[in-house]
Amino acid sequence: MKIFLICLGALIAFFILVLLLRVSLRIRYRDDAFEVFAKIGPLRLKLFPRPPKPEKAKKPKKRKRKKKEIEPPKKKRFKIGGFRGLCELISFALDALRRFTRPFRVDQLTFHVCIASGDPAKDAIAYGASAAALDMLMPGIRRIFKIKKSDILVTVDFEGQASLIFDVQISGVTIRILSAALVVFIKFMKLSRKRMRYE
Repeated sequence: MKIFLICLGALIAFFILVLLLRVSLRIRYRDDAFEVFAKIGPLRLKLFPRPPKPEKAKKPKKRKRKKKEIEPPKKKRFKIGGFRGLCELISFALDALRRFTRPFRVDQLTFHVCIASGDPAKDAIAYGASAAALDMLMPGIRRIFKIKKSDILVTVDFEGQASLIFDVQISGVTIRILSAALVVFIKFMKLSRKRMRYE
């Protein structure tokens, strides 16, 4: 009995530890190289680019017998339901976006762009437009996400080469992400039951 209680306690402690782990996703673009990493606690995985798989010997294709045509069963289709239904879908999408972004925070955001096209007039216009766009977008991004550290820089080089560096790391606690996903899933299922119709 004691061994069973010890195993049960260890299993519960393990699940609690997993739920309290912080998971993160890092997206990086630099020197024409695009990379995506995932981190779950101390474990770090490279999602993209994946290492090439060894080629397997191709098996000879078997001849397929012709199957009798069977009438497909009636499928359920998602119906919007007019203007009122469209408003409900928009409201659901905004609520889902708010719930999904709440558990996450941006640990690091780096965006360096150097404008260099060889034409000083075009470079000056592009620099002004880029700076204005960032001034408009960043307050909105900060309202959606909690940004811990950011490094935003726009420069112009009339004699050099254009370059772009983008590096962002987003993280969240597992239990908060799962709870947000569960709430959104339940709301989606309730909405889909109203809109599903057979055709």
